[in-house]
Amino acid sequence: MNTNFKQQAGCRFIIAFSLSLLGCGKHSFDEQYDDTLDSSSSNVASSSSGEGSSGSIDAGDQLMLNRINALVDNEYYNRSPRDGRNMNPTGIAVAVYKNGSFYYFNRGYHESEQRTTENRTPITENSISQIASLSKTFTGSLLGYLSQTINPSTGLPYVNLDDPVSKYFDIKPYDDGAIPTLAQLASHSSGFPLSAPNGTTPLTSLQNSLNNVVYEFKPGSGVLYSNFGISVLGNILAKAYYGDDFPTKYFEDLLQELICIPLGLESTSTIPLLFPERTTEAHDFCGAPLTRENLALLSRSAFGINSTSHDMIRWLAMMMGEYVPADMVEFQKGAVKAFEPQAWRNDAKTSAYGLNWRIEINRKVPNGTISPYENNVDSLGSVFKELFPVLSNRGQPYGPVYSHSGANRGQWAFCIISPETKSAVIVMTNHNNGGTERLAYGIMDRALITR
Repeated sequence: MNTNFKQQAGCRFIIAFSLSLLGCGKHSFDEQYDDTLDSSSSNVASSSSGEGSSGSIDAGDQLMLNRINALVDNEYYNRSPRDGRNMNPTGIAVAVYKNGSFYYFNRGYHESEQRTTENRTPITENSISQIASLSKTFTGSLLGYLSQTINPSTGLPYVNLDDPVSKYFDIKPYDDGAIPTLAQLASHSSGFPLSAPNGTTPLTSLQNSLNNVVYEFKPGSGVLYSNFGISVLGNILAKAYYGDDFPTKYFEDLLQELICIPLGLESTSTIPLLFPERTTEAHDFCGAPLTRENLALLSRSAFGINSTSHDMIRWLAMMMGEYVPADMVEFQKGAVKAFEPQAWRNDAKTSAYGLNWRIEINRKVPNGTISPYENNVDSLGSVFKELFPVLSNRGQPYGPVYSHSGANRGQWAFCIISPETKSAVIVMTNHNNGGTERLAYGIMDRALITR
C-alpha cells in the first residue's frame, strides 16, 4: 500500500472515553490510486506515525488545517441551545481535498449519549451515513457519461439529454402535449412535483405515477426541485444501459459497475446496513435516536445512497479531474457534462442547475471580516481573531463552484468543489442540525481559498 497516513503537527485527536479534542489526518499520495480502504487508516484517532512521516507540511498548510479545525470545532461544540436543549451535533465527519492531499476532521460518535455513555463508537472517515440528496450528483454524472458514451449494440449514445421520458416509459404529457426530457429531469425543470403521487416502488407504482403525474408547470418553463424526477431518471439510465436485463439489474448495479468498483468506493451503496458495524445512527435536533428512513428501492437514485467521507472526497476529487484512476478516465471525461448549466435558478444567471449539480457561476470570497460565525466569535475567544484576520481578498471571485445538499431523517450532508482552485469539501453529520452547508462553505471560503 503506497499511502502515508500522518498526524499533523499542532493537531489533537478525538479519543474514545476521553475529552473530544481537535483532530485531523492526512493522506498524501504519490501512487494515488493504490489508496484503498485498509484497517491501518480506518480510525484517525488511533493512527500512529507522526513527525517522522513523509509528506511534511508547510506553514500555509498548517494554517489551513488550524483554520479548518477551528471551524469544525465551532460547529461541533458551540451551537446555540434551543429551549434549554443541547443542539450540538452527535457526530461530524469532514473530509477535504486540496492540491493532491486528502485531510480528515472527525468529531463525536455514531451513537447519542442519550442512548449510551459507554462503548460509543467514534466517528471516522469510514463511518457510513445516508448522503441523502447528494445521491443526485452520482445520478446526474451518470447521465452526463452515458450521453457521451456509445452503446456498442446500437452505435449510438446510450441516452441523449433531449430524449423525452416517453422514449423509456409511458407518461402522461403536459396539457399541450409537452413531455419532459432527461436534461429537464436532471435540472429540476421538468414540471414534476417534489414527490411521486403514488410512491416509487415497485416498478408498477412508478409507471402508475407517470401515468397520473400532475405537472406544476410546462416542462422547461420553470424550476422546481423534484425527487420524483430524479427517481424516474435513475430508472431510465438503468433501463438504457442494461436493456432487457432491467429491472433485474437496476440503479445499484449501474452505480457499482460504472463508479464504485473502478473508483474504489468500497463503502458506497444504495443497500442499507451493508456494513452495520460502521453505520451511524440517526438523531434529531437534540440528539435523540431516530429510526433510519426505509427508502423505496426505485427512489434511491434521488436520495438513497450510503457512503463515507473517505469515499465521498474521492468522488469529488475525481469529478474535478484530480483523482482519476485509469479505469475512470473515460467516465470523468463524459461525467463533467453534468457541470454545464441546464436551467437558471435566478434572473441574474449567477446560479444554475447542471445535471443534478448546483452551479455558482463565479463565487466570490465573502465580505465578512473574521469568519462565517460572527455571532459565535467570543465562544472560542481569540482563536478566531488569530486564525481569521480581515481578508485582503474579500469580494474577489475564484471561479465556478459545484455543490449539493442532502437531508434525510437524522442524517445531513453537503459537498462543494472548486475545480479552478483544486479544492473540495464534504461534510456529513448523523444529526438534524442543518449546519453542513454553513460549515462546508466556511471551510472552502476561509481555509482553502484564503491561505
